[in-house]
Amino acid sequence: MNVDSITRQRNSISPAEREKYRPRSPPEPEHKKVKKEEKDCHLHNPVLAGYYYYYYYYYYYYYYYYYWYCCCYYYYHQYYYYYYYYYYYYYYYY
Repeated sequence: MNVDSITRQRNSISPAEREKYRPRSPPEPEHKKVKKEEKDCHLHNPVLAGYYYYYYYYYYYYYYYYYWYCCCYYYYHQYYYYYYYYYYYYYYYY
C-alpha cells in the first residue's frame, strides 16, 4: 500500500461522505490504552503494519496519536479502512 494509491482512494470520496464520517469530538485516550489497541490493530490487520508504524512514530505529535486510536476504535465498523484513509489524509493534508 503506497501513498499514491491511498491518495486516489481519498480523492474518490465525496465531500458529503467526508462530512458524514468526520469525527465530532476527538477522544484523548491514555497512552497505555492507545498502545494496547495499537497491538490489537496489528494482530487483525498485518497488511497495514509496516506502513502505519513508520508514520505513527514519525508523526507522533501530529494527528496520528489520535487517529491510530480512532483506527482501532472503528475496527469492527464496515468502514474501517475508509475511516483510516479518510482521517489520515483529511486531517493531515487539509
